[in-house]
Amino acid sequence: MVHHIARNSLKPALIYNSRLFALVALGAIIASIAVGFCEDSVVPENPAGESSVEMLNATSVPSISLAIAGLGEHPVFPQGAKIAGGAFPLTNWKLLARPKNATSELGEVESEFKAQPGSSSTAVIIGDFLVEKEEGKKPKTRAAIVVLPGEFVSPDKPNRLILINGIPDKAIEINLDNGASDVVDSLAEKRWSGLPHSVSVAAKVEGVIMKVPIEFVDPTRSAVVAFYLKDGKPAFVASAQLTLKD
Repeated sequence: MVHHIARNSLKPALIYNSRLFALVALGAIIASIAVGFCEDSVVPENPAGESSVEMLNATSVPSISLAIAGLGEHPVFPQGAKIAGGAFPLTNWKLLARPKNATSELGEVESEFKAQPGSSSTAVIIGDFLVEKEEGKKPKTRAAIVVLPGEFVSPDKPNRLILINGIPDKAIEINLDNGASDVVDSLAEKRWSGLPHSVSVAAKVEGVIMKVPIEFVDPTRSAVVAFYLKDGKPAFVASAQLTLKD
């Protein structure tokens, strides 16, 4: 089940998955842990309005640091964890992610985007940060920050599932228990909408099958599932998309 995530109206807080789904049939529940933002965080005044962005770490490195312009930095943001959204006095967002204990072979990624006042989005950080070099081309970091607005845009409908494959060089076979199926390429996303109130997702990566039960909840009835590698094995983080005031 995708659960609502508690929000902090003043500062982003780091929270871990409220449920850890195991491979195929085994599951284990872990407690949610809230960790305050670093002490030198600043909440700026912004007369343009407020917006919310929840961050999901679906990278294939053990931990990253995430800097949010105007709010400070999360120096330790583990893979599979979340930073809760809330009513923040920002509409112009700038995020910078880099792996912890980075080497010369690893890079960083950033994203700048404008959110509408009163809107709520989900930002998913994916990839392994490996710097790919090709002769005659600018080096490229194998990572990205994918921003997913919570609002529905045609042809989206309620009971929307957004699935992101954050695993480098590996496609994911997806089968929903309503009969829908597809293949999601590496570092890409797929969407389904108009789904039943609850649905089970079977994701297959190189012979490993993960089952993800999803229940769509009000007010948005939209969920995000992102896959990554943890210790070389596929894992995922899931979250319900919420509105600014939830």
